[in-house]
Amino acid sequence: MRVCRSHRVGAAPQAFQTAHIRRNCTSWWIRTNRINETDKGDNAASQPVLGPDLAITAAEAQPDLGDQVLLHAQVRNRGASSTQTTTLAYHWPNLASSAQMTATVPPLAVGAAVTLTLPWHFGDLAAGAHLLVADVNGGDFPELNLTNNVVTVTLGVQPDLAISPNDLVVGDVRRTLVPITLTVHNLGVITATDVLVGSTMAGKWTPVRRSSPAPSRCWGQAPRPC
Repeated sequence: MRVCRSHRVGAAPQAFQTAHIRRNCTSWWIRTNRINETDKGDNAASQPVLGPDLAITAAEAQPDLGDQVLLHAQVRNRGASSTQTTTLAYHWPNLASSAQMTATVPPLAVGAAVTLTLPWHFGDLAAGAHLLVADVNGGDFPELNLTNNVVTVTLGVQPDLAISPNDLVVGDVRRTLVPITLTVHNLGVITATDVLVGSTMAGKWTPVRRSSPAPSRCWGQAPRPC
């Protein structure tokens, strides 16, 4: 390993900086034959300055339909050399647990990035916010910085009410009271209760009634009322 620069140690600690770092120049050392020391085993240190550095720069769990979410992640090479093929994995907060989903990250040139989207069915989870951990390069090759290889994603499990123009049926407008039927769908996995339904006319919103509990996953092969 090449030596970057040498310095004679004085009576007080000194800090040294270099404005330019030569290729493969990654070591600092202290000449050990000038003074007597109690321990010369700590007179050398090294820090890599060239190499790949993968970073997860963006990640989210986007609700899709039912218990399916779309896991989005952008992985960028912030290092000074190209990366090898590696894996992006999603775990529960305990990284020692089995990966819930994985995707292949292709080799990336310096500064290059790739966005990966994975559809994932999370199954039966209680309502609320759940944490999911995304981790890239679990040990396939060394990097300059491993602290930016892991991010935490929040997965929200809750109802997802939806309507469309096709869900609105207007009756005979010649009548004094025009019957209007609206079908509300729950695309989520959690039952929606005490739902307030209303209409807007001339800028005024009017509540109609509170519905009975809306079961989850009301959108099957053919939409049906909740």
